[in-house]
Amino acid sequence: MFRKSRLAVLITCMLVISLLAGCTQQAPTSDKTPADDKKNTQSIEKTADVVVIGGGLAGLSAAISAVDNGANVILLEKMSFTGGASMLSGGAMLAAESHIQKEHGMDQTKDELEAYWYEQQAKTPAPEGYPNKEFVRMIIDEAPETIKFAEDNGVKFVKPSSFYPETRDRLHDNEQKSGAGLTGPLTESAKEKGAEVLLNTEATKLIEKDGAIVGVIAKDKDGNEIIINAKSVILANGGFSRNAEMMDSVEPTSAKHISVSGVGNVGDGYRMAEEVGADFHEEDWIIGLRSQAVEGKSALNGLSWTTGLYVNLEGERFSNENAPYSVLYNNTTLAEIVDYFLIFDSSMSQMLEPELEGNKEILFKGENIEELAKATKMDAEELKATVERYNELAKKGVDEDFGKQPELMVPLGEGPMYALKVRATQMGTMGGVKTTKNMEVLNANGDIIPGLFAAGEMANRPFYGRVYVTGSSLQIAATTGRIAGVSATK
Repeated sequence: MFRKSRLAVLITCMLVISLLAGCTQQAPTSDKTPADDKKNTQSIEKTADVVVIGGGLAGLSAAISAVDNGANVILLEKMSFTGGASMLSGGAMLAAESHIQKEHGMDQTKDELEAYWYEQQAKTPAPEGYPNKEFVRMIIDEAPETIKFAEDNGVKFVKPSSFYPETRDRLHDNEQKSGAGLTGPLTESAKEKGAEVLLNTEATKLIEKDGAIVGVIAKDKDGNEIIINAKSVILANGGFSRNAEMMDSVEPTSAKHISVSGVGNVGDGYRMAEEVGADFHEEDWIIGLRSQAVEGKSALNGLSWTTGLYVNLEGERFSNENAPYSVLYNNTTLAEIVDYFLIFDSSMSQMLEPELEGNKEILFKGENIEELAKATKMDAEELKATVERYNELAKKGVDEDFGKQPELMVPLGEGPMYALKVRATQMGTMGGVKTTKNMEVLNANGDIIPGLFAAGEMANRPFYGRVYVTGSSLQIAATTGRIAGVSATK
């Protein structure tokens, strides 16, 4: 990625935020000065065997694993709650040959899952060297143990299922069918086992001594400085999908997309790692999702999962509309598209007509294609040619342009015609520091930085080319966290 510029980008972001905060600050209502506030804060010193930075699935798994291996653990979470980005997910974990599958008589093998993984990666060209075959196999081999680990720590799984394009039941859902169904039980387990969980406490700097990481400096919500001396530190504080400057450095188009990632994913772990000489993966990428209505209208967002005709703002088709959501996102991004239109005919009138009045900025109507083009400011000739070509391919039963399944190539019929404007949406990043398979962080020379480990989005780049596989992110988070927790206690 942008190795030398990453720290500069982060510092610039923080300065801009500080300046904006200063511009909007109200006049003081008391005689108290900043100096007085500083006098009321204190420096608190703590000691632990392992400090985990970040309370998402990776961090919680790391904390529990370290405690299970006899360590005294402190977990730092800058938000007022644990869960991180994982809490916002659907909660399904990808695995093959788990004990749960075996209990249900399912015979999916690890080798089959590995083949499927690479089949998906082939759908978008990737930089050389990604994914890393050894790391992918590590996750696949460790996944069954991670499922058992999660279950042992309170997660209640149900019968595994599948989700397009997956055809085998390898997704391990929990009873809540949400990320909270994972992070909630793990939070309670971490606390019950003795991990000290400090909320509203932001790690700001790693403590380095003689080339090794020996602790963390943090700040709590009252401004108190907390110095934690430790034998090991695990970075599990997510990626940078909420940091527009960093996103722009990776892929300028993605920086303009909607983000549904955890609000704390601003790249602070990157800054801390870079300050101590960690090496980073190049060619970071984005974990994409289906689009959303630009104005965030939930009643219309579900239409993004329909598979009719999609066109860019010029009226041109640009992708197989039924591609896996991460592939559709990649196609959108690589074509430098931010917003695009979903096109519907009169068969959708009953649903769309009631929505027109309250969604004038994103939902458009025309009695025919020409009128729809005028309403949306698309090129009328281009849109007309696109619709005619789409209908021609639909009647042929073969999508010669983008390869959509024949049964989904349904011709557009009579007007009125509708166009819903949507914006591409992302939910995370592929990137982070370089590590060993024991999740030990490496420096630019390829040497281990003693005492420093990473997990989750802080170290997930080796597992992907550019295609996210449904259920993989949670499995990677939990597995790398679990492994980091063990490694940090040795």
